[in-house]
Amino acid sequence: KGVGKGAAVLAAAVPIKTLATTTVTADKHLCSVSGSMSGVRSVTTGMATCGGRKFSLYKPVGSWPSNGMSQEVVNNGTSDFLRSTTNFGAVFGNGLTTAPYTMSAMFAAGVTDAMAIDEAHWIVALLNTKNYPATFPYTATEILAQYGAGGATRTNALAFYKTHMELL
Repeated sequence: KGVGKGAAVLAAAVPIKTLATTTVTADKHLCSVSGSMSGVRSVTTGMATCGGRKFSLYKPVGSWPSNGMSQEVVNNGTSDFLRSTTNFGAVFGNGLTTAPYTMSAMFAAGVTDAMAIDEAHWIVALLNTKNYPATFPYTATEILAQYGAGGATRTNALAFYKTHMELL
C-alpha cells in the first residue's frame, strides 16, 4: 500500500534484469549461493559458466599467488597472509586458530579433496577471488561476510563453493 504502480514495476524488473546478465554453474544453476539452491535452470542458453580451481590444485607449493618476495599468500580483501605460517583465524578474523588450522597444515601433501576440512575450502574461495575474478561470483569481502554470518548463511555458502565453484 502506498507504492505507486511505477515503483512496483521497477522493483519487479530488477530481478529479471539480474537473471539476464548473470552466469551459471557448470550444472546450469544460477551462479550465486541462492541461485544454486533454487534449481532454476531455464535461462542457461549462451550464458558463461562461473567457477574457480578446486582444493587439490591449490595444494602444491607454488600454486598460490606470490607477494613478490617468493612467499605464497592469500588475501582477505585488506591484507596478505603467508601460506607457511598463518592460521585460519587470522585470515577470517575469527574461527579456528590452533593446529592443524595453519594454512600450511591444511594444504599439506597427502590431503585430498575429500579429506580437506571446511576451513580449507574457505581459503580456496579467497584464492579463487584473486585468481579468477572474471568467473568467480564473490569478492573476498563478501566471502568474509558469509563466513562471519555463521548459521545457514555460512553453511549454504560453503556448500555452494565446494559443490559448484571448485571446478578447474
